[in-house]
Amino acid sequence: MNIVLVDFSRPPFNDKLMPLGNLREPADHIVRADVVVVTKCPNDIKPVQIRMMKENLELFPATQLFFSNIKYAQPVPVFPIRDPELTTLNWLEQDDLILGLTGIANHRPFHRYLKQFGTRLKLIHYDDHHNYTRDDFRYIFKVFEGLEGRRKFIVTTEKDAVRILNNPYYPPEMRKYIYYVPIRVGFLNYEDREFIPELEKKIIE
Repeated sequence: MNIVLVDFSRPPFNDKLMPLGNLREPADHIVRADVVVVTKCPNDIKPVQIRMMKENLELFPATQLFFSNIKYAQPVPVFPIRDPELTTLNWLEQDDLILGLTGIANHRPFHRYLKQFGTRLKLIHYDDHHNYTRDDFRYIFKVFEGLEGRRKFIVTTEKDAVRILNNPYYPPEMRKYIYYVPIRVGFLNYEDREFIPELEKKIIE
């Protein structure tokens, strides 16, 4: 069974084969898929956007198409600490500050999520699979210390947290400031269809 994931913001029909683009095979090879899941959809996705995605993917009628989005959980300390100060982003105020730190392929959904809380926000982004060096952390904390905020925190992704937790260059005295936001995947229901039961049934068959 072939399940293909398509990033909502980077659909294959808008891309090209490497080295001109990011595709490793022609976009029309998606017809080999049994199931296509469009990932990272906006929470306010419009019916016209769903319809256009369906039309542009040009799938076979038998191919099942699902739409999913990212659901962010409450922040968690990257390093185990007693009495973490940041238990939710909702109580942050305009004079507080978040330094958003990412080293992932598509940082835009995470950055959009952080912006919605209306607090001061500074972003530092590295390329995907970035291995943080001693110089990286020196730069990050130089920026962090120079920013103004009543309360200041570094907020990163779950993927980055794994690399940071095991990184010997992260200064111990800064552990209390850094948190990550766990993510969950939710399926969007439309046209009166329940996609999770449908997908489970398809996989079991």
